[in-house]
Amino acid sequence: MQQVVLNAAADGTKDRLIIVTNSTVSNQCLDWIQSFRASHKAPSIAIWQGHDLELLLRKNLRTLARFLPSALTLSGRCKVLESRYYNLSLLPSIDEVKELWLHKDKITDKAALLLPLISAEVAYGDLTVRQWGTWLSRDELFSVTSLAVANFIPLMIQASSMNREEAPIVQGISYLIQCLLLRRWSNKIIETVFSPERFLENAAPIPAGVNDFRITPILNQIYDDLAINCSAKHCLKLINTRTPKLEFGTMYFERFAEPKVSKKDKGYLVINRIDENCPIGLVEKHEYCPLGTEIKDRPVTKEMVAQRLKFARDVLKKRVTESEG
Repeated sequence: MQQVVLNAAADGTKDRLIIVTNSTVSNQCLDWIQSFRASHKAPSIAIWQGHDLELLLRKNLRTLARFLPSALTLSGRCKVLESRYYNLSLLPSIDEVKELWLHKDKITDKAALLLPLISAEVAYGDLTVRQWGTWLSRDELFSVTSLAVANFIPLMIQASSMNREEAPIVQGISYLIQCLLLRRWSNKIIETVFSPERFLENAAPIPAGVNDFRITPILNQIYDDLAINCSAKHCLKLINTRTPKLEFGTMYFERFAEPKVSKKDKGYLVINRIDENCPIGLVEKHEYCPLGTEIKDRPVTKEMVAQRLKFARDVLKKRVTESEG
């Protein structure tokens, strides 16, 4: 380092010299540079040591995560994950999901962080192992779900504009709402789905016509999830030929039960029958199963939301009880 300084001084054309190192400069070397400064006007010398670089990087967490990830605190890593998700539509990696599950009790701001974690878990993880929704308290679950539903449209638009996969967003919100349905039934669940802005500070309600575009895909996703996996348990009332993501459909409902030690098809067939009994006793023989129907009426009313959520809850409670048995 001393030779570098002497060479710069001998050149005569350098006004400033910046020495950058990712390690620590010895006290002996620092004393020599201080002595050189006292006897030479040029070049002026600045030294950036490893700890100086870390302080600079901490001003940009995403850069720090890329070049010096070990220097990030748990809180810093959480902020990086949130930034990547809400600004770039990037899901956390499965390793990041697993790490945060191990340290989940240290997470402070759950509302913003849980949607990207759950969306990643839905996409390529295992909700029967890491049951984020059942781990949250009831109030925390309401908070996370309200924020997720309120941000559904901008998240979907951003994912589409960046050519990211949109399915994990709506599937993650579907999971959160199903977790709520298995808690104590209340009108607050309906309000959370129909008008989540009322539970968020400084959030204005969105117009009814726009709200339809938010509610419809979310409710349809809930029924779609339940239809595929309920049908897979040998239900003759509603037959859906798509294969569940998890074998036999049983593990889907285990994601809501007490843990045990342990792309959609291009085409599919749905048969909704009135000549078969519902094996869990929720639909009369002469009626069609609601899980086989999509929302088509406009506008979507609060009564429609309540009716569909109530039936979804009944299906979940029956199937989860079977899984626990």
